[in-house]
Amino acid sequence: VEFGSPWLGVVPLMLTGAGLAALVAALLRQRDVGGRMLGAAALVLLVGAWMPGLEDRYLTMLELEGPMQVRTMRQKPGVEILHRRWGRYCHFSVASLSPSAIAGFYNGGLHWFHRTERTRKQIERDTLEAVPFAQLRPGAKVLIIGSGGAEQVRTALMFEPARVVAVEIIPEVLQVLGGPIAPRIGNVYGDPRVEPVAMDGRRYLEGTDESFDLIFLPVVDTSITMMRSVFNPAETLYTVEAFDTMRRHLTDDGVLVIQRPAFFDQHGVLLHQYFR
Repeated sequence: VEFGSPWLGVVPLMLTGAGLAALVAALLRQRDVGGRMLGAAALVLLVGAWMPGLEDRYLTMLELEGPMQVRTMRQKPGVEILHRRWGRYCHFSVASLSPSAIAGFYNGGLHWFHRTERTRKQIERDTLEAVPFAQLRPGAKVLIIGSGGAEQVRTALMFEPARVVAVEIIPEVLQVLGGPIAPRIGNVYGDPRVEPVAMDGRRYLEGTDESFDLIFLPVVDTSITMMRSVFNPAETLYTVEAFDTMRRHLTDDGVLVIQRPAFFDQHGVLLHQYFR
């Protein structure tokens, strides 16, 4: 299921597996009534596995209602689903919210926006999002861990870096936003200054000798309940060893920045942990 679902879907794989198991059992008991019943069950499962629309109904059942859920947002006027498939670690959806904005959902939950209409002047005036990049000199090198929808990559490019390494753990995000949906984000991942890397951030750092003027983690967070893999790669980013690795890959005046919305950490627990 883990490796086959991106191409075939979860329901067809599960029902086909059950059907094949029933078929083998039926062949082993072909002379009695139980064997014939198992054979009939196998036939039903194998035929039913490929019924049109079954996977979509299953996904709709899994998706929750809520202001940050794709199921609710799909019902809004003008919202269009651009991509909706299983990926390596989770179910990945991309929705068009307007001609200049898309949103990405992992297992139905909102994880990122990409808004192409925002200018550098607007970002500097209305938000704190320019802070990590404003101190960079022209020609700087930037590493973004958890680049996702590439909105932070777009912001980084506004400050004239020589190079932006965009590391994203979910490979389908880079494939979709660097392929079919690339025009919707101005082909940010295709910019010659950008190097997309489908890998977890700590593994990337441990395999490179490059130093960066900025290492930026924009709301990089996961949960076992949101990812289908038993191993949770993002948790390896918030350890003493990981911070030491990041520090060793900073230039002499380089900066490590972790961005986290206040409502995710209202009592400052994670902030104190990172600082310590």
